[in-house]
Amino acid sequence: MKIKRDFSYLDFSIILLIMGITIVDTFNGVLVMNELFSISKPYKFLILTLMILKLISSIKVNKYFVLVILCFSSFFIGYVYYFFVNYDLSLFIQNLIESIKYFIWTISFIYFRALYLKSEEKGLILTLQIINVSYIILLFNIFIGLLGWGYQFYPAYNTGIKGLFFSGNEFSLLFILLTWIKAWQIRIIDVKKYYIFIIFSLFLAFNIGSKTTILGVLGIFFIIQISNIKVDFRKIRLTEIIIGTVSILMLPLVILGFVIGNKSYFNDFILKRLEIYNYDFLTWFLSKRNLVARDSLEKFKDLDLMSKYFGQGESSFQNNVHMVELDFVDLMLNHGYIGLFFYCIIVLIFLRIISKKYSQAPINKCLFYFYIIIILFLSNLSGHIINTGVPGFFMGMLFAMTYISKKTLLKHKFV
Repeated sequence: MKIKRDFSYLDFSIILLIMGITIVDTFNGVLVMNELFSISKPYKFLILTLMILKLISSIKVNKYFVLVILCFSSFFIGYVYYFFVNYDLSLFIQNLIESIKYFIWTISFIYFRALYLKSEEKGLILTLQIINVSYIILLFNIFIGLLGWGYQFYPAYNTGIKGLFFSGNEFSLLFILLTWIKAWQIRIIDVKKYYIFIIFSLFLAFNIGSKTTILGVLGIFFIIQISNIKVDFRKIRLTEIIIGTVSILMLPLVILGFVIGNKSYFNDFILKRLEIYNYDFLTWFLSKRNLVARDSLEKFKDLDLMSKYFGQGESSFQNNVHMVELDFVDLMLNHGYIGLFFYCIIVLIFLRIISKKYSQAPINKCLFYFYIIIILFLSNLSGHIINTGVPGFFMGMLFAMTYISKKTLLKHKFV
């Protein structure tokens, strides 16, 4: 009842729906893989709609929400133009639905920011409940994958696991996000358990088999270490230098030990695929995306001016311009120079918002670095990072934690 007094029934409904989103996505994977129907898309659309309704119904107009709406509106110009060229309503609606994904994390950030400002302690308690439930469901999916059930991350290469999730990229990103928040909290409580947890997470990441997942866990370790470094060099002790050095050297040794001890993984995941790409490391590292990008950008040059500047949407490519799965490249191909320009402004503004809270608590430093790694780095190595469904809600929720005071974070063992 206390929650209901602090939050409206609409807020409470949104929280419950997000708490169940990984369960829904697990069932959705079974349905989609068996060529039945998707329950995940309408479920995510319901959550997003309720968030937007809550923001619209607020007495005070949120300037960041208005900014996101204006950016989203720039995507419409190309859609409307080509609708009157082709008169294809289904294509127009499909493009509209696909483009919404780019803004899930921004809407989620704005919503949870408002929630934390309203009642940060209750908001944090509910956030932790969402994280715990979601992490358990994710571990369940990994566990059944390790037992040989579920789906493979790379079916063509017979490697990797993703449990019952349909989208490997979403599964990978969700694992990175939840692992980060769990790792941060464990480090505050017990440093020894933190190192064990990181090694355990690396073991899971290697079994998932995605390069993005492995890099993500490594990134988690380094940004947590950096976020807890105190810059006053005059007070650094010898023991702290030794611990820091061991920490930096430990993970590469763990990775090397895993690779040496798992020859089949090394042969299947690295050697065979390097051989397929004629030992071109960049092509292997980007999973051929650099070649697809080169081909698509060449074809993009031949499009008409309207397509170049405003795009046609993700479902309306001309001249066989293919999805690259490098998010900002795809953003330009789908929504033109104008769409890319306005979206980059959104990304930089949100970076500025988070950076303002940088010095308030160590976790805010970590969130700032994490934002850079996820939004600016991983999105340019892998597809479906900034235009993702389920993880988008978690990205917004976690980034908005910068608005929780140090006092509340301390009470719940985040500082």
